[in-house]
Amino acid sequence: MRQLGIKSYITRLIGILAIISVSGYCQSANTLDFSGKIFTEPVYPYYWPSLELDGIKVDRLDMVLFKLPVSFYNTTFDSTADFLLASFDSTADFTRAYFNSTANFAGAKFHSTASFVAADFHSTADFAEANFDSTADFRGAIFDFTANFAEAYFNSTADFTLAFFGPLADFRYAKFNERVFFAPRALPKWLDIRYVTPIEYPIDMTNSGMPRNGNKCKIALTKADVSKIWINMDLFELWFPGDPRYDDQLAVYEGLLKQFGDRGLKESYEVLDKEYRHFVNQHKGWVYKYFTDPFQRVWWGYGYNPERALVITIALWLLFSIINIKYYHRLNGSVYTISFMGSINWPKWREPFSWVRFFLQTSAYTAVIFFGLKMSVDKFQHGVIQRHPFLFSYLMLIYVSGLVCLGFIVNIIFTK
Repeated sequence: MRQLGIKSYITRLIGILAIISVSGYCQSANTLDFSGKIFTEPVYPYYWPSLELDGIKVDRLDMVLFKLPVSFYNTTFDSTADFLLASFDSTADFTRAYFNSTANFAGAKFHSTASFVAADFHSTADFAEANFDSTADFRGAIFDFTANFAEAYFNSTADFTLAFFGPLADFRYAKFNERVFFAPRALPKWLDIRYVTPIEYPIDMTNSGMPRNGNKCKIALTKADVSKIWINMDLFELWFPGDPRYDDQLAVYEGLLKQFGDRGLKESYEVLDKEYRHFVNQHKGWVYKYFTDPFQRVWWGYGYNPERALVITIALWLLFSIINIKYYHRLNGSVYTISFMGSINWPKWREPFSWVRFFLQTSAYTAVIFFGLKMSVDKFQHGVIQRHPFLFSYLMLIYVSGLVCLGFIVNIIFTK
């Protein structure tokens, strides 16, 4: 630290007294009290000259040390509040403080309780690499923009109960060595918890409120300790920024599925397992991606919605029956004859009941083929493949579709 002359020292002393006076600084016996003050100019404590005054040691090497408890209760910061690398040896009270511009606490060290209860951050709140040795209290805090806690250390309780988050909350590489209460009234739109490991106690997020936009919170959990991050799929959906490696994404899915299974969250397990199966199929090759996966998803919801198979089976039978209204006479007379069906005249337009009878006839004919386990060769007309290739192929489509449907239904019944 370079030495200052007496004249220069006195000049800087007068300057800092002026800054403190303009900022509304006042001090009680044991507390630096800025309660209710309004800072209309940027607050850059680390720009002040190097000296120790009334419990504040200001160092020009980009840091300020608050040796006494400090209170910014109900204080308004209309411009930048820059506490970069600040160190709070005692209680730091920012309860109900209003930050109308950037609040920069990056690298700050809170050696005692840090209270940001009901603090209002109207711009970026930057706590990157901040160190909380005691309670970090953000209950009811409002984050209108990014809340940056990347690489922050929480060595004691961290409480975000009833907080309101904006678009992004970033906790990448954060360390949680004590209990964390994370039940905000509004989750962020994006919640980044990548590389958060290890976690001493489970972080239960299942009592949180939906993000302000009403959609699910997109949560990034790559290489995080997912066994200790308790979520549910009613509030969250997985987010993989940067498209991480397949194995890393797979580990997130499998870790969460195990957690849901252990906690008995059947609905969340089902939702995530469907996403997991879809994800795996997308990486198995083009057959799985474009055929197997769409079929499994639509047909029976990857096994979780077997009733779909029955509905689709009935729907296919009715569809073929409707189509067969046009082709019935040619199919039964020239392709595949079912003698006991008998003959029926083409319905008349002005006789609705004749259409009902005709549809019952075609649907019965279709059912015999669609739900039949085999087709009799004797019932095919001679030379049908050469004379009616289209109708023959169409009839075989009905038969094969029915076999597939029946096979799945039988499998569902016997695996229940």
